[in-house]
Amino acid sequence: GAVGGESAVNIVAPRYFETLGTPVLRGREFTPDDNDSAPRVVIVNEAFARRYLGPGDPLGQRLSVAGFGPLESRNAQVVGVVRDVLERGYEQEDKPAAYVSSDQTEGAPSNLVVRVVGDPLASAPAIQHIIQTVDPDQPVRLVRSMSDIIGLAVSDRRQHTTLLVA
Repeated sequence: GAVGGESAVNIVAPRYFETLGTPVLRGREFTPDDNDSAPRVVIVNEAFARRYLGPGDPLGQRLSVAGFGPLESRNAQVVGVVRDVLERGYEQEDKPAAYVSSDQTEGAPSNLVVRVVGDPLASAPAIQHIIQTVDPDQPVRLVRSMSDIIGLAVSDRRQHTTLLVA
């Protein structure tokens, strides 16, 4: 059904939640079978399920999702619920979000998320080299750790708070 209100629609690759260490609380993550010829599927976060899908089981419910292109192909079935992801800082935790597979959309993820052991920024040159080997025209910019991204959002919030109370 149609859902009113604001929520982010994120285009992600399979294993995105595994890479972030974000647990799938109900259902499943995207698989290679979730491709362009398969029925459209969507994964939602806890905040989305609470706000828009009600107290019943969210799995199997159908949504109209803007990330799928033409209007006739936007109908998608909820196949998973994930914990709220802190992608853009701590205050984003309770924002409703829906996730669609990059294999089922016309677009592609604009960010690459890589899980590494040790200092993530020390691995950046090797990752950039791999990307350039696969696609020399692919730009690589704004290499940051998730801790830095979350820290930036928190420090930005602190600056706004300081300005408001000063």
